[in-house]
Amino acid sequence: MSFAELFEEFEDPMHRYAMSLARNRDWADDLVQETFIRAWSHLPLLGVLSLPQRRAWLRRVLKNVFIDQYRRSIRERDLIATLDHDRADGAVDPSLSLQIQELLGILPESLRDLWYRRYLQGMNAAEIARQMGIPHGTVRSRLHAARRRLREQVERYL
Repeated sequence: MSFAELFEEFEDPMHRYAMSLARNRDWADDLVQETFIRAWSHLPLLGVLSLPQRRAWLRRVLKNVFIDQYRRSIRERDLIATLDHDRADGAVDPSLSLQIQELLGILPESLRDLWYRRYLQGMNAAEIARQMGIPHGTVRSRLHAARRRLREQVERYL
């Protein structure tokens, strides 16, 4: 089975499935694209699967991509809320999400790495500690320091 054959056979059903999950055409397009990118690297496996197995594989990959992106968007929203915690009116500045990368640039690399693992990868303090070989209390205190630094920077922007 060639990639072109796979794409031709499953693009429409995968797009309908993506629309049912995302309810947004652009997001559905991204989900389908990412699914077929992953299918490209697993083409030998997909070639030996039966038609229903290929469909199930593609649907599972698409759903996993959807879940990963959805969780990432929630973490980003939580990040914005954390950074904006001390604003008096409680409103979230929509341009803030565009400035996240710039804000993270003010953190030293070690704190930026902790922040990335916690808020963008969704790891908890114990997982980060295990992975980095440091006490989980140290992870929590460093994350607190990073939040404080970022909050101060946000206040300067506001």
